[in-house]
Amino acid sequence: MNEQIESYNFFSSLFFNLPDKPFVEKILAYDFNAEAPGVDLIKSYIKSAEGRNIEDIRTEIAVDRTYLLHGLTPDNGPRPPYESLYVGDSQEVSVLSLNRFFRKHGFKLQEDGVGQPPDYLGIELAFMELLIKQGDVTFETRKEFFTQHLGKWGHLYAREMIKFAKTDFYRGIGHLLNSFLEEEACVYS
Repeated sequence: MNEQIESYNFFSSLFFNLPDKPFVEKILAYDFNAEAPGVDLIKSYIKSAEGRNIEDIRTEIAVDRTYLLHGLTPDNGPRPPYESLYVGDSQEVSVLSLNRFFRKHGFKLQEDGVGQPPDYLGIELAFMELLIKQGDVTFETRKEFFTQHLGKWGHLYAREMIKFAKTDFYRGIGHLLNSFLEEEACVYS
């Protein structure tokens, strides 16, 4: 369960936190020895970054992140990571459904929180992390949230990330996220 919590935390942080110098230094120093899909791409990116200026690497990653998360070129780029764009519901329907689920289980998003609607992938990933951390939240509650929300579309966004990423770093992250959500789908099926 700790590995599951760490994975949700890692992925949600990528959607909330802009890459800064410590983030880049951590990535460059990290020993990716796992054989998970996408790790080879991240390793390739790290190898290609050897000897480059940290600020240049940070900028490159930040630009790719902005491109992937904000849908700046909707005609020939990725759709932003909002549930409503992937499941065919209006944003209003997705947000109402999510807010209803949050309230039903005693949660509420802070008004001054992250500046994103509830159907943002980072929020859904962070919420799953929170559900798993809560000792009194049942498996059935987690399964309900995953199957009704995150599990319906998160992998679709991950595939767009793979397709449209301009760096091997985010292409690798897309593979890792897709693989992780597919594993979670098996857990909650």
